[in-house]
Amino acid sequence: MADEAKSEPAKSAEPTAKKSKKKPTAKPARKRPAKRKTASAAKPQKPRTPRARVPAKPRARRRESTPAERAKILAAADRDGLTALQVQKRFGVKPVTYYSWRKATKRSGAKRAARRGVPAGIGLVGQLRTELRARIAEMLPEIIRSEVAAALGALEGKRKR
Repeated sequence: MADEAKSEPAKSAEPTAKKSKKKPTAKPARKRPAKRKTASAAKPQKPRTPRARVPAKPRARRRESTPAERAKILAAADRDGLTALQVQKRFGVKPVTYYSWRKATKRSGAKRAARRGVPAGIGLVGQLRTELRARIAEMLPEIIRSEVAAALGALEGKRKR
């Protein structure tokens, strides 16, 4: 028994694992399941050969148009009533370029307004404003006369009482 008593304190002298009070901060990562081998995976694959790079197409060079060419294209487009896409098909000018030329020359607004019967530089709102002002100018003198006459009549009616 004496041996047993001696052996017991020896057991207690061994270090015991203490539980830590710290909480785990992140969940442990899950292991991914192993990939299953399929019939196609069992076949030997051909080694890949590097593909030759196909060179890119060279870009078209920018074509500068002279002011005379621009004027000719714009005149033809206005005369024939062409759209931007029709101008591109006929003359090879991109629609953006056509619109910028047209804006720079300010032909389009005046031409279209002339076709509608509106003076150049005045849109629909300007035309309405002009007509409204003309009508007011015709009606205003009569309105003023009638109001003045009514006011004077009211003043004379007060004097007689």
